[in-house]
Amino acid sequence: MMKRIVRYIENEPWEAELLKKEKRWKAACWAVIIIAALYFGPRCLAALMR
Repeated sequence: MMKRIVRYIENEPWEAELLKKEKRWKAACWAVIIIAALYFGPRCLAALMR
């Protein structure tokens, strides 16, 4: 299995595929950050106000 992974990293165009999907990944990461801020923001403020 390790040989398969090494072969994939060395021979497949995975880097080009990641660059094609970069906009989607960035959008997904920002969405996770915004959701986390909306979820934890009020809780952190409530804890600080005590």
